[in-house]
Amino acid sequence: MVVASGSNSGERGVRDRKQELVAAAGRQGIPAAVGERIIVYGSEDIERWCNQHPAIAARWAERPPGLLTLDRWADSEEHRMPYQASAEVESNLGRRADLDFVTGSVDHLHIKGPPGVGKTRFALELCRGAPWRDAVVYFQQSEDQRLPELIDSVAHDRDPQVRLMIVADEAQLEDLRVFRNSVERTDGRVRLVTVGSCSTPDPQRIPELRIEPLDSAMVRRVVRGWYPAMPPEHVDYVTRLADGYLRLARLIAIAVDSDRAASVPDVLQREEIRQLLDHMLGEGDRRSLYVVAVLTHVGWERDRREEGEAIAA
Repeated sequence: MVVASGSNSGERGVRDRKQELVAAAGRQGIPAAVGERIIVYGSEDIERWCNQHPAIAARWAERPPGLLTLDRWADSEEHRMPYQASAEVESNLGRRADLDFVTGSVDHLHIKGPPGVGKTRFALELCRGAPWRDAVVYFQQSEDQRLPELIDSVAHDRDPQVRLMIVADEAQLEDLRVFRNSVERTDGRVRLVTVGSCSTPDPQRIPELRIEPLDSAMVRRVVRGWYPAMPPEHVDYVTRLADGYLRLARLIAIAVDSDRAASVPDVLQREEIRQLLDHMLGEGDRRSLYVVAVLTHVGWERDRREEGEAIAA
């Protein structure tokens, strides 16, 4: 195991280091076949691994697996960048008052939006500036069995001083009513914020707050804030590819910053970007998307009518 720091050339640096290690093995008389067993991990690979296995990474960081206080949640690397949002999204931060334990009237708020649009970061900012910030507990997965157990423990404890603000990420439609019914038994001492791509099944009891993709001007501003030294043409390139989705913009910006010569296929072939796009597109047959992807224009009138109707079908 060799640890070498100081490389700043991204994927190219990884390839160059492996080539040098294989060559050094050859000079030492080690069989060529050993070269196939030499693996070089760059910082991006390690970051990707940690993100894919948060329970293991959290253990080494001495955090309770899958359950975070607000400070620990806010300290995660993906949330260290300054928060930037549209004026409409910023105005929605006023919903903090609706969740107040004394004066608020909302027991369960659901934040909805497509994957990668910034729902989780909005939930964090909603909590960070609230007077009840010290009562926040964040669950990375709403399916965590400790979530209903935690709500039930508060329901059984009649101490009026026990108050808890739970933020549950990756919430599924079938769970929202169950969570709402559980929270109702706590007499207002537990407030719940769920985050997910599904819509609320009960707008009266579970009001919904929708987060939309950002416009290109806002994405461009965010990318410049992340990488002040990035050339304007590369900022525009990231903005166009991301199309308003902040998580996608972040991954593309990392790829472009590590390899300024990367083409669109190079970027889209990166495993972490492919995984996010798979999550964004959802399950199902996508062959029809391949047809649309190669077109330069689509029309509905005169000679373009047949093509437009065929695509719609």
